[in-house]
Amino acid sequence: MHQQGKLSPRERVTQLLDPAGPWLELGLLVAYDQYDGQAPGAGVITGVGTIEGREVVVVANDATVKAGSWWPETIQKILRAQEVAMRQRIPIVYLVDSAGVNLPYQGG
Repeated sequence: MHQQGKLSPRERVTQLLDPAGPWLELGLLVAYDQYDGQAPGAGVITGVGTIEGREVVVVANDATVKAGSWWPETIQKILRAQEVAMRQRIPIVYLVDSAGVNLPYQGG
């Protein structure tokens, strides 16, 4: 990623959030035992942290996992993050870097 002038998704999240603020990652182990290990965290980082002292939910696509393509669990994980933001009435920030949907895995 660095050769392309990009930060890793975790670096982007770290730079976005308050340095000394809390970070509670949601769904870190989602899909860890599926797809022959090709989809750690379902290719997306989600969590709750602070920006300028304000609590926010962050959703960051992980382009290091199959170019950030979406797995079925990716959708569930993002929906869960959105639900947390709505229930807590806090903003949600999306850091998008994705190739789109991983079609072979989208069937019922």
